[in-house]
Amino acid sequence: MLRRFASFLPVLLVIGLLAPPARAAYPGANGIIAFERGGDIWVVEADGSNPRNVTNTPTNVEQHPVVSPDGTRIAYTRTEIYDEIWTTTIDGTQVTEVSNPIGHDVLGSAEQPTWSPDGTEIAFQGFHDGEGQFVLWVADANGGGGFPLTTGYRTEQADWGVNNEIVVRVAGDFYAVDANTGAERILIRYEDAPDGPESIDDPEWSPDGTRIVFTCDTGLCSASATGTDWQRLTDVGVNTHPQYSPDGRWIIYAGTGPGTSSGDYDIWRVPVDGVAAGQPERVTSGPATDRFPDWGPAGGGATPPPAPTPPGPTPPGPVEPPVVAFDDDPATTAVIERGEPVGAAIEIARARFADAGGFAQSGPRAQWVVLSRDDTFPDSLAGAALTAGGPMLFTNSQALTASTHAEIQRVLGGQGAVFLLGGTGAISVAIESQLRTEGYDVQRLAGPSRVETALAVATEVRARFADNGTVLIARASGPADNPTAGWADSVSGGAIAAYGGVPIVITPTDAIHPAVAAWLQSDAPTRSVLLGGIAALSAAIEQGVPGPIRVAGDDRTATAAAIAEQLWPDEEGREFVVVNGFRPDGWAFGLAAAGIASDAEAPVVIVGDQVSPATAAMVSACGSPAVDLLLVGDSSIIGRGVADELDRLDGGGCGGGTGGGSEGETPPPGNGGGGGAGQVGRWAAEPFSLVAELEFDYDGSSIRDVDGTLLWYCDGSSSSTYITFYPEGQPIQVTGGSWSVDNEYDDGQGNTYREVWTGTFTSATTVEGTISYSVAGNGSYCQTGTVEWSGAPA
Repeated sequence: MLRRFASFLPVLLVIGLLAPPARAAYPGANGIIAFERGGDIWVVEADGSNPRNVTNTPTNVEQHPVVSPDGTRIAYTRTEIYDEIWTTTIDGTQVTEVSNPIGHDVLGSAEQPTWSPDGTEIAFQGFHDGEGQFVLWVADANGGGGFPLTTGYRTEQADWGVNNEIVVRVAGDFYAVDANTGAERILIRYEDAPDGPESIDDPEWSPDGTRIVFTCDTGLCSASATGTDWQRLTDVGVNTHPQYSPDGRWIIYAGTGPGTSSGDYDIWRVPVDGVAAGQPERVTSGPATDRFPDWGPAGGGATPPPAPTPPGPTPPGPVEPPVVAFDDDPATTAVIERGEPVGAAIEIARARFADAGGFAQSGPRAQWVVLSRDDTFPDSLAGAALTAGGPMLFTNSQALTASTHAEIQRVLGGQGAVFLLGGTGAISVAIESQLRTEGYDVQRLAGPSRVETALAVATEVRARFADNGTVLIARASGPADNPTAGWADSVSGGAIAAYGGVPIVITPTDAIHPAVAAWLQSDAPTRSVLLGGIAALSAAIEQGVPGPIRVAGDDRTATAAAIAEQLWPDEEGREFVVVNGFRPDGWAFGLAAAGIASDAEAPVVIVGDQVSPATAAMVSACGSPAVDLLLVGDSSIIGRGVADELDRLDGGGCGGGTGGGSEGETPPPGNGGGGGAGQVGRWAAEPFSLVAELEFDYDGSSIRDVDGTLLWYCDGSSSSTYITFYPEGQPIQVTGGSWSVDNEYDDGQGNTYREVWTGTFTSATTVEGTISYSVAGNGSYCQTGTVEWSGAPA
């Protein structure tokens, strides 16, 4: 039975993209200016200097930044499937999700945040499923519960002023809503404009709460808080999203100005009395589009003058252009033309990140560097999860490798964080001291052994990325006669860890390490993804971790293929990163490539001296080339014959693959050999897929009391959520560990909803199956592939 159904269409998502941010500029000295550029949140100093990317998340869209009253944090809208409200510190190191804990069955989408004057709460526009429209919500700024402040009418563009009133736009007029009681009063009517009715938008309080600035038909206008004393501030160009400066002397806005074209949006400022007091001045410039400015007060945001730093090393000789990976042309294959890991890691970093002083249009900026030793894999494996925000580079343990030193200087420019993976035996005190002297924020992630070092890294990953309830588990070492087996299954897991911000912990093969067990108990993940078969991680480990999901194949190439098929989201394009997973140093090439794989949503596949059947199946296409590859390593790493075979398979793979081998690593009994283990690290669905989180009771013969939330994202243009359950007395019968259900619901409005479920238990807590959904009334239809549910059987 369908208990409740709510659907929201793309127009609401478009509103989220176009609506302005909201926050009154609180009284005080001027600090940094936050704005949106290229789907990331950026900040600059008040004079437009020192632009830097705060969020730098290529797979998400962030916008509507608003600086907190103390100048230390930024709230913003982050878009994956839903719009959600997040906060981050000014340097981007600590992020918190604010709106999602409220629950999508109540709050379908959240956007346009605004801080309370004391910084303890955030108001935002939330799509209320019960009303089917956006209303004003208030939630704890640290991510606690929330509640709708207004009901019964649609609100837009809220801004919380120092007088504890929130100005909102309702049906074209501006209203003030009391933040304590929800009572509203009219402020400004569009009909009351001095020259007759005109469109008004983007209302923002002045720092002292006596005036409101907004957009009007001629550009920017302001008026008193009683709706009188209209002033026209600008009359040139396109002016949007105005904000007062904290000192009340300026108004900033996004748009165009004197001598600029209609499509060239930058951040501008104009005196508070408008062009009568001075012409607009440009704050940001360049070909990138800058939107949604917010001027924060001095505090945590202002950047102090940097201390002088010693000049960094200069790379010798001319520098070749970086590799262009994944150019959307399957007929070409990009290659990292390096035959050793240190150089390959540097080339990957150059392909991903712009120079520290570069403009946004030249590429994203690195948030940090992950520095690892160049002679053994465990520390690098754990650190792969951090490469979404910065490159992984390698160094000699005792002295900082010169070329790596130069690359650190290029991407960070003498400031920013450098994570050292491992203790002083892995990376010496001398290296740490050198980097500190040069001005870097050096953070050593280490423990008494490789296991505890991985846990230190895992804790850092949890602090920097949203906790998605998932952890990856890999073996800590291989047998003496096959040392590459220690990382064979997990080398392709580093990329999915980077993609989802998922920590990787390592443990001995036979039993869970006590330190890992303690960390898991404290972290309380709901899904533990085991990388590799029972030869890598024993059945005892699977039985001893929460929500186990084993991803394994007959050999390391098949495990990489299983990770690609089961953990990565389905994409229309086919892109893969190719590494040699049989060389003793293959781990370094593969883990250094985790970040670029994450950027492109391109799984890592493995080759050796030949292309295995599992890899061939992944990269084959029949007819025209359809697979875009990045080969990590020159012809001494990935042989010419292997590269030629990969090219042949893309377009000529109309028959079988080439021969492979087996390392005796087979899936555990009952694994099903295929099936989907779900999308690790993201509470999100791609087109034509489903996310389901279900809870149920299972007594060995039937399933009862199914409850949970399902999200459909059907055709890339609409999405729906609903809650489903089967009441007591109507159990789902399970035979041989499997079941099927065909369920219909008539909403009484001419629509018949139909669910068709199949499922099979693969362990005591995991079920794999398919689910389809259709609506007979309006003709919409979508169907999933294989999905994973984690429940709580009795």
